[in-house]
Amino acid sequence: MQKKLHLLMALMLFFTTSLMAQVTTSSINGKVVAGGETVIGATVTAVHVPSGTTYNAVTNTDGRYTIQGMRVGGPYKVTISYIGFKDDNRTNIFLALGEPTVINADMKEDAKTLTEVTVTGRAGHGGNGAASNFSKQMIENAPTVDRNVYDVAKLSPLVNNNKFGGISIAGTNNRYNSFQIDGMVSNDVFGLTSSGTNGGQTGANPISMDAIEQIQVAVSPFDVRQSGFTGGAINAITKSGTNKFTGTAFTYYTDENLYGRYSQVYKKTQKLSDESTKTYGFTFGGPIIKDKLFFFTSLEYKKNSYPSTYYAGAPGYFMNTQTAQQLVDIYKNITGIEESFERRNINQEGTSLLGRLDWNINNKNHFTLRYQGNFSYADKFGNGKQSFFFNNSSYRMKDRTNSFVAELTSHISNSLYNEFRLGLTSVRDKRATPYSGPTLYFSGDNYTVNMGTEYSSGVNSLDQDIWTLEDNFSIYSGNHNITVGTHNEFYDMKNGFIQAAFGNFAYNFNQLGSVDRATQVFTPTAAGFLNNQGIIPNSGYQMKYSDEALTGTTQWRTPFKAGMAGIYVQDKWDMSTAFQLTYGIRFDIPFYSNKISINDKFNATDNWAKTGVVVGRRPASCVMVSPRVGFRWFMNEDHTSLLRGGVGIFNGRAPFVWIENAWANTGMEMRGINIRSNSTSPLPPNFLADGGKTPDQIRATYGNAGGVNPDIVTIDRHFKFPQAFRANLAWEQQLPYGVKMTLEALYSRQLNAVWFNNIALQPNGDIYARNNLV
Repeated sequence: MQKKLHLLMALMLFFTTSLMAQVTTSSINGKVVAGGETVIGATVTAVHVPSGTTYNAVTNTDGRYTIQGMRVGGPYKVTISYIGFKDDNRTNIFLALGEPTVINADMKEDAKTLTEVTVTGRAGHGGNGAASNFSKQMIENAPTVDRNVYDVAKLSPLVNNNKFGGISIAGTNNRYNSFQIDGMVSNDVFGLTSSGTNGGQTGANPISMDAIEQIQVAVSPFDVRQSGFTGGAINAITKSGTNKFTGTAFTYYTDENLYGRYSQVYKKTQKLSDESTKTYGFTFGGPIIKDKLFFFTSLEYKKNSYPSTYYAGAPGYFMNTQTAQQLVDIYKNITGIEESFERRNINQEGTSLLGRLDWNINNKNHFTLRYQGNFSYADKFGNGKQSFFFNNSSYRMKDRTNSFVAELTSHISNSLYNEFRLGLTSVRDKRATPYSGPTLYFSGDNYTVNMGTEYSSGVNSLDQDIWTLEDNFSIYSGNHNITVGTHNEFYDMKNGFIQAAFGNFAYNFNQLGSVDRATQVFTPTAAGFLNNQGIIPNSGYQMKYSDEALTGTTQWRTPFKAGMAGIYVQDKWDMSTAFQLTYGIRFDIPFYSNKISINDKFNATDNWAKTGVVVGRRPASCVMVSPRVGFRWFMNEDHTSLLRGGVGIFNGRAPFVWIENAWANTGMEMRGINIRSNSTSPLPPNFLADGGKTPDQIRATYGNAGGVNPDIVTIDRHFKFPQAFRANLAWEQQLPYGVKMTLEALYSRQLNAVWFNNIALQPNGDIYARNNLV
């Protein structure tokens, strides 16, 4: 169990804390009275001024009204009218994502001596959990070098960024966060990227900053519609078109001359390497039919390039051009594949696209269709001070992400509202290699050299299709806003990961040569590989492949299908104009759709008797219950002092790579050759005789010798997804000159955490590091 207590005091001039729901729109609500008496049947009209989009509501028997499904941003003009009373007009109202904006009214009797009263300003927002919201203006003003959404998110006091490009929210690992674009799952649910977003393996930004209208960061929202995280949730809402044609064009450029001349790491003794980053893009939007149909588009292209620091022949580098050329000639002579070793540029490139349509079908129904795509690559070049990769022994990481979402909001009547959303996110990640050839690996006392297809890249790809289906139905009854809804996610994945797929010849202990530690001069070994490619590899030969008879291929990709079904009910109870209570309960049920291969040989061992672990059994579906209660209380009549908080349980996801391993590593599908030099007959393959053979030919010759011990991963029958308990209490005080002070405390405790156990290691009763200082 982990316990975290965060106590924050911040002067929040640029953002407010509020409750956030897993939605893409905003809402307004309030109560209308006249002389202290409830006004029944007053008309509330809200107009989104830039687009002319109109929303209507009528107060109920308690004088209350609610309008949901409204565009975020603004400005809005809100008019409250009733026969015999003067219209109450509010202008310059801006709505924040997921925040219910409260607009109460005290109607005045109409009289010829009275003039119309117009109130200008931003209305109060209703939230009770720890969260932050960033408007378009805040996003544009935020300092950023990488133009990444995380540069804005980290302005939240509960967010910290790490050196790998990811962020921690409320002290939790980034793999437990949720990142959404227009309410759709956009984080790396498989869990391979350090940034936690799709395309993170190429370093690509998940979306262009110029395409974002608002960003929210939620930590403990007590709205049960919000789920899928035990860290925090980030939701970016894209811009939409208006009645006015608008657009932007931009370019950014930076290189090493713009941020210093010398490296501080080397105490200004080494100049910064050449580097350049270029970014181009535009946005354009406007009306197709005025007040009815709108479009918005965005495109951004970014390229980063820098030359390799370490290359054959570089000053002070152990690999010289003569030795590199010898290896190139040997590899080409035996395999027919030509390598290279000249200095090269390392490139990273990405293109982000967005297209959005907004259709005001009528005043009661609004439809949105959005497409967002990311296409990127990054060269992965492993050269270092003591390691050398030939140019084509590296790989290029490629990502292709496409996301679609359709949303329909319907004001069925003054007391009924529905919001429906359907989306698909398709992710294709792959390591692209220049050729498919055997790997040569050399190591010595002070170096490593790699040649051929990179060891882990021969078969390395991941396909993900993630469907999201959500519907929220709201009933307004008196001073209650009751929501019944469902949120469902369906995952269809194929993961291919086979190391040494084309064979790996490993020559250790200076079989290539030796490097002088002081001078970094390389000296070939007289009886080594350069003079005799027929020598037996010191560490032997390795190849991994899948059983074709069982999988239909030697390059199997693990299928993994799963899902999460969620239902919930919630009531927002306005007990008075000063006190609101939100309470609800959510049920999430994770499930798995495809079977795990049964390993009878493993299951027949004593592992079952000792640990109860078997291979071939999926986790059982279980109901994860998430009750939550939140409140907000204005402690004075002018609403300048607010106490808010709540308690609740939050259901999250575990990175699916941890779970999928139980499907991929059963000991059944994978096979391999692993022959050491000290093995009995036959001797390991040598490069001179076997380097030019295909994997099938190698398997035909050596397939029955030196099998690889399989990696076996199992998952507990009662495995549960992560859950966290959180309690939040905050005091907000409005100070003079528009400054707001917030004092906030957040308590977090992990209820279900993922636990790994190596059952091959039996406990001996001692405690690791008990007698050691760590």
